Amino acid sequence: MKKKHFRCDVKEFDCKAECCKSISTKPVLGVGDFIRIREHTGELVSKIWLEKGNTRLVYIPEQWGENNLLLTLGLIHEPCPYVSQDDSCKIYEARPLVCANFPFSLSHSKRMANYSNLGCMNGNISQKQKEYSRKIKAVMKSEMRLDREFFWTKGPQLFRFKTVSDICKIAEKLEGLLEKNGSWVTDIRRQDALKAFSELDEILKNVASSKAAISTQELGSIMEPILFVYLGECIAEQLENVAKARKHEYHETTREYYKILNR
Repeated sequence: MKKKHFRCDVKEFDCKAECCKSISTKPVLGVGDFIRIREHTGELVSKIWLEKGNTRLVYIPEQWGENNLLLTLGLIHEPCPYVSQDDSCKIYEARPLVCANFPFSLSHSKRMANYSNLGCMNGNISQKQKEYSRKIKAVMKSEMRLDREFFWTKGPQLFRFKTVSDICKIAEKLEGLLEKNGSWVTDIRRQDALKAFSELDEILKNVASSKAAISTQELGSIMEPILFVYLGECIAEQLENVAKARKHEYHETTREYYKILNR
């Protein structure tokens, strides 16, 4: 059967699955993505999140302001836990929507994201691929509405970093979190959080002594593993509850998604 749109084939492109390993391509996932991974692998949604998930702090200044970061859900991405030894995707038929929408981004679907170094698309985006992306984006928007209604019930979770004082206040609140939330935290997660604390402390010293600036985006990347330890267990419980209680709603969007994928 002739391909209607781009399909990842690491053997054909010899790309080493860089888009599944690079820090610059960390995906943002919704509840529907975790439900589909659960159905594909048989894992509990909470287990997927606690073992393979990661908090994401997304910087969209035109929507949320220059100093704000939006809390979202994601996966570990250095590399993605679902990349196999031969660089193929273990969950390709149920891959997250943002992965299916590669190389377009949700915010700028009319232009190709800056993945020219990956080489697999060769700068050639067909009209069929653009139409395919438009359909994927429609499903993404539908699931974002469901997520806002059933998961992010208190509205967008924004972290504001305007001054060094703001950063210090958040660091103080998170101090001791490993002791309080340590029962489920793996050694690797603990090490990642401690490393992030160390980086944050060094940055605060440099900023205080030299008045040097740090970008909101850079700060968010450092804070992600800390927030995962702080919020991880609560998010796992919420994900499990929504996945069970709202199975029908996400089944409808999943059916539409799989129709686009010709499943």
